[in-house]
Amino acid sequence: MGMDLIARKPTSEKYGSQHLNWSGWSSFGDILQELGCDLSEMSGSNDGHYIKKATALSWGNAIMEALDRMYVVEYPDKHFYGGIRTEVKVEGSATPMIMSTHELISAIFAESELNKVIGTASNTTCSEPSGDGVEVKVVNELDVVPKSYPLKSSKEDLEWLTEVAEFLINCGGCYQW
Repeated sequence: MGMDLIARKPTSEKYGSQHLNWSGWSSFGDILQELGCDLSEMSGSNDGHYIKKATALSWGNAIMEALDRMYVVEYPDKHFYGGIRTEVKVEGSATPMIMSTHELISAIFAESELNKVIGTASNTTCSEPSGDGVEVKVVNELDVVPKSYPLKSSKEDLEWLTEVAEFLINCGGCYQW
C-alpha cells in the first residue's frame, strides 16, 4: 500500500513509475512543505490526480538543491512505533526552526542530562496557578537522547529521497495511483 506515481512522458524507462509507502509519501509531503513548494497538485489518495511536468520538476529540483541542508532528527514520542519519531528537517527552509537542528538537539540533550542530575522529568508543563501555587505535570520523560545527523550520512534516507527527486525531474508529469 502507498502511492504509485506513474510517469506521463519519462525521459527513459527507468523513470516509468515510482512507489512510496504511505509513511514515505507523508514524509515527502512534509519535506516539500518545509521547502515552500506548492502542494496543490499533491493528493492524499490513490485517485489518479495529475502532477504537471513543471510541478514535478520544481519538486524534484527543490529536493536535490536542499540535500546538503537536510538533517534527520530522531526524538522520543510515545505515539510512534518504538517510541521514536523520525523527521527530516531542512535548515534555512520556509518553516525554519528558531534554533538550528543541532543547537536544538544539544539543548534537549543538555536539559536531559541536567534533569538526571537534579532528578526531575525532562519535559514538564506548568498549569495555571491554583490557590496553592503552580501544578507541574510530567508530559513525557526523555529516556532516549534525541539524535540529529546529516541526511547525506544516512545511505537509506539519501537513496529513497534522491530516487524520488530524480523520478520527478525525469517523469514528464505523473499520475498519483
